[in-house]
Amino acid sequence: MNRLPLLPLAAALAGLAALSPAFAAGPALPAVTVGAPAASGVYQADGQVEAVREARLAVPVAGRVTARPVNAGDRVSAGQLVAEIDGETAREAAAASAAQIAAAQAQLDVARREVERARALAAKQYLSAAALERAEAQYRSAAASARAQGASARAAGAQAGLYRLSAPFAGLVADTFANVGDLAQPGQPIAVVYDPAALRVTASVPASVESRVQAGGRFAIVVDGQRLVPSRVQWLPATDAVSQTRTLRLEVPAQTALAPGRFARVELPVSGAAGSSRLTVPQQAVVRRAELTAVYVLRAKGAPELRYVRLGDSLGSDVEVLAGLRAGERVVTTPEAAARRTGGH
Repeated sequence: MNRLPLLPLAAALAGLAALSPAFAAGPALPAVTVGAPAASGVYQADGQVEAVREARLAVPVAGRVTARPVNAGDRVSAGQLVAEIDGETAREAAAASAAQIAAAQAQLDVARREVERARALAAKQYLSAAALERAEAQYRSAAASARAQGASARAAGAQAGLYRLSAPFAGLVADTFANVGDLAQPGQPIAVVYDPAALRVTASVPASVESRVQAGGRFAIVVDGQRLVPSRVQWLPATDAVSQTRTLRLEVPAQTALAPGRFARVELPVSGAAGSSRLTVPQQAVVRRAELTAVYVLRAKGAPELRYVRLGDSLGSDVEVLAGLRAGERVVTTPEAAARRTGGH
């Protein structure tokens, strides 16, 4: 039985290996290593934009909405009418109380003149002391009745005012929840008004991270890749017993166009290593096909492989990767060249 020499066989295998795609793929593709943001000593937390001054306007009485002259997005001034509830009964009660005040005031005027006349007659010995006392008692009774009617009228006026909703401060109407003709229930919000000039971002930060925040360090708010320096930073004193987190509030600089409810990133200066495990890749490395996003990942032998990923927020020239990649993997930064290398796959 003839056997091939070992040396020529090894040479033949080496020749086949040289013709494989792993070796004949061409020059190495430019790539970056997937990792966390390079800003060491920065912890990033998710936050939400809130309005410092926000009012949910509701009536404490039931009634049908008769007027709502504002809509969502409208700018209102302090004291401007936002909505009105049918309060005919309350208005009639207020009018009746006003009439009763007028009657009580007239009786008080009569009693005052009577007691003045009685005192003058008593001073000339033309009126007995008992008659003077009766006149003074009638005057005190009339005065007390007038005060009671005044208090009742003020209460009726306040009740009538409950049917009108006015803006407590100048701002924007965030939303409305009732239309003209709807039946409003006590406590049901009809509109929300907020002040766009006073906004803040609120985030929950682990207590272990809060203890590592550097004193005097720079905090930042990141929204759509835009970095903002907060005008004020406040830690709420309580720690949540279940999640062991502290609430952090950062006031948004004035003249910043944001809306309540938007998500934002909060950057905290911490001591030690970077406090965030978020992964990022360059924007130019992302391949977008319809609604899917992907990147080319280099395998062990340097061949690119298309892998679908789920992306998060944009961070300037980088974008956050939520799923699909692991730290330490290498991503091609020229996806067009990688596509040609793999035949578009």
